[in-house]
Amino acid sequence: MPARYSALRGSLSNSMRKAVSGGTKLAGVTRAVKDKAPAITDTAQPIVVSAGEEFSIAVAANRSTGYAWSLAQPLDTAKVRIVESRYHESQARRPGTPGAGSWTFGALRPGKAEIVLGYRRPWEQEQVPISVRKFTIVIEPR
Repeated sequence: MPARYSALRGSLSNSMRKAVSGGTKLAGVTRAVKDKAPAITDTAQPIVVSAGEEFSIAVAANRSTGYAWSLAQPLDTAKVRIVESRYHESQARRPGTPGAGSWTFGALRPGKAEIVLGYRRPWEQEQVPISVRKFTIVIEPR
């Protein structure tokens, strides 16, 4: 059963909120990205949001490898728009330490959309991504 994105807001304990407020994956929990709401990492469940809401997706990443997440397919811009994409370094700040990429999207109109992210080196666009994450978005009326 898909979880409403808004139901996830505020679901982190105060101690977890402090641990994850910086922006990357830590101890198996994705850090909050936008106004302390947890970012979605599970591709198995649809993300259910209302039109007008923003939601965030987080994916593990490591810039030191040269790989970065990018859209692997064009967005349905009638239904979703990109608000922000960022890379969040690990708090360890050691060379080679993985971090996380976060993408914040805005839900525009009711319907269903897919967001497909590919993990590849920017200079190897002709290559197949080494990893692909496909998120299904269900946008409900307000």
